[in-house]
Amino acid sequence: GLALITFHEETHMGFPDTPEARAAIAAKGFYYNNNMVEGSNLISTFQTKALAEEIFSAYFEIVRIAPSEEAGVGQSLAVLRARAVPEK
Repeated sequence: GLALITFHEETHMGFPDTPEARAAIAAKGFYYNNNMVEGSNLISTFQTKALAEEIFSAYFEIVRIAPSEEAGVGQSLAVLRARAVPEK
């Protein structure tokens, strides 16, 4: 089967342009912001495409990852295919 996953990547227009955010994504491959909208509890996470590929490919075949600016839905889209399970 196929899975469709959405995520915010490092080139997403909402990625905070701050030294803290840039340093975190460079060092760890992800950044989370627990104050995305001032005065709210809205939490957003951002990850590099490379980290997404690393995590997804451990369990799935990556069919395609479309960046947010291309996907048309405000987030990156990853199309993943289940790996064949070896017979015992």
